Amino acid sequence: MSLPWFIISTLSLLVIVSVIYQRNALKKLSYSRYFSVSAVYQGEQIEMVEEIVNRKLLPLPWLRLESSIARGLEFGSQDNLGVSSGEIYQNHISLFYLRSYRHISAGIRSAVRSGACSAWNR
Repeated sequence: MSLPWFIISTLSLLVIVSVIYQRNALKKLSYSRYFSVSAVYQGEQIEMVEEIVNRKLLPLPWLRLESSIARGLEFGSQDNLGVSSGEIYQNHISLFYLRSYRHISAGIRSAVRSGACSAWNR
């Protein structure tokens, strides 16, 4: 008789947690990305900085950030970084675990492969 109650209570708890995350996971979460300098030339180093801030009690156990960046930047390897390259753009994927009330600032070094490159914030 206790096994059915255990299964029902476990499923109920999973539904409650799922609803909480669906409604509140992205609230009070901010993200910004910028480059260390506004312009560089071929062969120079530049640092791309990603800042993520979680301003709530709810932690985010899995946060995946994706962005498309010009292929002229060549990123170094990191544990939480995945880069897949195309002909014009490369897809940049970062994975984070974000605890409650945390501010993460992650810098990623890259080198300019060809020509001049301008960086700007949107």
